[in-house]
Amino acid sequence: MGIKGLAITYGLLLTVFPSVLLISLGIWWVSNTVSHLFLHRPGSQQGFLNLSFSLYLSLLLSIPQSLWRDRHLAHHTDRKPGFSPKPLFWVEVLFIAILWFFLFRNFPTFFFTVYLPGFLIGLLLCHLQGYFEHWRGTTSFYGRVYNFFMLNDGYHVEHHLNPDLPWQALVSAKKGEESESRYPPLLRWFEFFSLNFLERLLLERPWLQRLVISLHKQAFQSILPKVGPVKKVAVVGGGLFPRSAIILKSLLPESKIVIIDKNAGNLEIALRFISGVELRNENFTLRNQSEFDLIVLPLAFEGERKKIYTESLGNKVLVHEWIWKRHAQTVVISPFLLKRLNLIVE
Repeated sequence: MGIKGLAITYGLLLTVFPSVLLISLGIWWVSNTVSHLFLHRPGSQQGFLNLSFSLYLSLLLSIPQSLWRDRHLAHHTDRKPGFSPKPLFWVEVLFIAILWFFLFRNFPTFFFTVYLPGFLIGLLLCHLQGYFEHWRGTTSFYGRVYNFFMLNDGYHVEHHLNPDLPWQALVSAKKGEESESRYPPLLRWFEFFSLNFLERLLLERPWLQRLVISLHKQAFQSILPKVGPVKKVAVVGGGLFPRSAIILKSLLPESKIVIIDKNAGNLEIALRFISGVELRNENFTLRNQSEFDLIVLPLAFEGERKKIYTESLGNKVLVHEWIWKRHAQTVVISPFLLKRLNLIVE
C-alpha cells in the first residue's frame, strides 16, 4: 500500500471510529509521514491527481497543505517562513471551513468535545515533533519499530541532507552515531532530565534508596546465574548512589568489586554508602578490560554503547537499559522505572 492508500485508510477509520485519540494521533502521524513525503515527492506526473490528493489531505487534517509546504520548504533552506497566499490556499481554507461548519451545525457536541480537542492535541504533537527533531541540531533516531511505523522519519539528518530521497532509501544513507539520539522525538524531553540529577534525588532519601536497591537486586538475582563464576567485577559510573556495587557486594561476597568513575567527587560520595571496594578515578573504555570477568554499565554510559552489542569484547557485560531496549538475555528491573538489565555473553 502506497502513502496515498495509507491516508485514505486513515480517513475511512476516522469516519467509523472518530475519537480524540484517533484524531490527534492521526494529525500527528499523517503530517509527519504521508503529508511530509508527499510535499517532497508528489509521485504522480498528473497535476490533477496531485491537486486532488493535496485537497484531500487539507480536509483530512484541517491543515492547508500549501501553507504546510511553503513553511516546510523554508525550513529546509534555513529561511524564515514567509507566506504569500495563492488561490489554492483559499480553496483549501474553503474546504476546511465547510467541514467545520458542517460539524458545528449538525454535531455540535462532537465538534467541541471530540474534534476540536483532537485537532489541537494533534497540532501540539506536531509542534513537539518538529521542535525535538531539531532541539540540539538536526538529530536522527534509528529505532526499527519507530521507523517502520513512521516510514523512516527517524532518519532525519539523512532526510535533511537528501530531502528528495525516497523514504525507503534513507536507511542506506545512514550517517551514524554522531548525530543520533537514544529517544524518538516525542520522548526526547527525557534528555531534559540529567540522569545524574535523578541520582542525586536518592542521596538524602533512605526510603527511596531501599526501594531502588530492592527492585534492582531482584533483577540481578535473576540474571547472575547466567553469568557464571565471577572473580572480579567492574562497576562503571558507580559514584553518587552506587546501587549496583552494593547489590553485587551482597550477592557475590567472594568477588572483588571495582568502581570506576571519571568524577572524583562521585567516588567520594560513594564512600558514604559502601566500603571494602576498590575505587578508580579514570575514564572507562571497553577495550583492554580483560582483568574483569564481568562489567556493569549504567544507563548513562554513552561512549561505545553500540559496540557492546555488535563487537566481541572478551567480557561478560551487564548493561542497564531503558525497558524498550530488549536483548536475548534480559530481565526487567521495574516497569515503573522503565528499566531493564541486559546480559551480553561472548
